[in-house]
This record gives sequence, C-alpha cells and structure tokens, in this order.
Amino acid sequence: MWPRARLTRVLILAAVLLAAAGVLHAATTATPALIGFVLALAMGAENTLLDTGGLLVETAWGLTDRLLGTAPHHRWIRSLRLWGAVVVGAAVGAYAYRMFAFNALWIAVGAAPVAATVVRNIPTGPAEPVGPYGLES
Repeated sequence: MWPRARLTRVLILAAVLLAAAGVLHAATTATPALIGFVLALAMGAENTLLDTGGLLVETAWGLTDRLLGTAPHHRWIRSLRLWGAVVVGAAVGAYAYRMFAFNALWIAVGAAPVAATVVRNIPTGPAEPVGPYGLES
C-alpha cells in the first residue's frame, strides 16, 4: 500500500521513539505518563502502516465471499496475514514483557530496524488494481 521508502522511514521512526522511551525509563525519573506518551507515538507511527480498523472486517467479508463462491480470488488472505501478524506481535510482546518487564522494549527497538531492512529488500511485483475492501476490482 505504501512506498517502500515510507515503510522504512516509519519503522526507523518507531525504533527511535521506542529507544527514547527506553532511555527515559532507564536514565531518568520520568513519569510513567511521559513514557507512555512516547510509546503511544511509536504505536501511532506504526499504525499508519496498517489500517487495522477495517482489517478484520475486510478479512471476514473476503472469507465469507470465498466460502459462498462469490469471490474466486484470494486477496482476503493478505488481510488475514496482516491480522495474524498483529495478533502474534501482541502475544509475543505480552510474553516478552512478562519475562523481561520493561527491558522487553529493547527487543522491539532492535526488531524495528531489522524489519525496515527486510521490507526495503523485498522484491517488487506488478501492482494489482484494488477495489473496496482490498478485493480486486
């Protein structure tokens, strides 16, 4: 959906904001509200990459259309993968927080630049026209 350069920049911005929250926590007596604000900024930046608000509905509609035989294509699988990534990321993050407390944040700080590098190096394919709900038009 977004140009690769933007994806990379947003992931790097998220890493910088996460690192700033980690430094605030480790090196200062900053209030939890300030640290939470910086973390919310990082999450908001990442949220610009995924339209998660309509993603679950889009997946359900695509799956329903596929089951009813009205949609022969598999574009809904992309939405399902993105939702799966959100769910797995939340579960892994919760587990890491349980194991490492606030230090789990540094895992995310390291993972964001790795993700930016991977996204930047994925080969591109031809663009496909997309209609409403992410389905082919």
